[in-house]
Amino acid sequence: MHRVLGRWAGGTVLALLLAVRIAAAQGPVIQAGDAWIRPAPAGKTSTSAAYFTLRNTGPLEDTLLTVATEAAGAVELHEVVRMPDGMMRMQPRAQGIPIPPRSEVQLKPGGYHVMLIGFKKRIRPGARITLTLRFAKSGPVTVTAIAAQRAGGNLPSLPEQSGKARGAKK
Repeated sequence: MHRVLGRWAGGTVLALLLAVRIAAAQGPVIQAGDAWIRPAPAGKTSTSAAYFTLRNTGPLEDTLLTVATEAAGAVELHEVVRMPDGMMRMQPRAQGIPIPPRSEVQLKPGGYHVMLIGFKKRIRPGARITLTLRFAKSGPVTVTAIAAQRAGGNLPSLPEQSGKARGAKK
């Protein structure tokens, strides 16, 4: 009787571990790339914005909750919205930025973006800033943003990412 219960319990634990592993493998798979920030104008060190593309190749939605960097004193997620009077207004995204399953979300001028506030030194063209992205379900993703003056865009590949976030956190 003890052998039967022991085998049943061992089999049940193995089945549960396998189910958790399968569930994690079917969670969101987040990649980040084409990251850039606006360089600071001469004599300014206070604020800038970071832009990048998020790609979720998994079957579940995820949400970008926060971004961290040692280069700035504060970091906020923002979006630009059109007001009823037609004016554009920037506002914080306290609830984060959703990334639907099997889709891309571009953080770009005039839309979602990351505000970098209180730089420790002026960001010059060509400077590299490391950003750590934190998600609701996936693990952190680190991406390097290059300071460049440009209108936006998306590269076909996402090479500057140092890690993929995969699976749900418990």
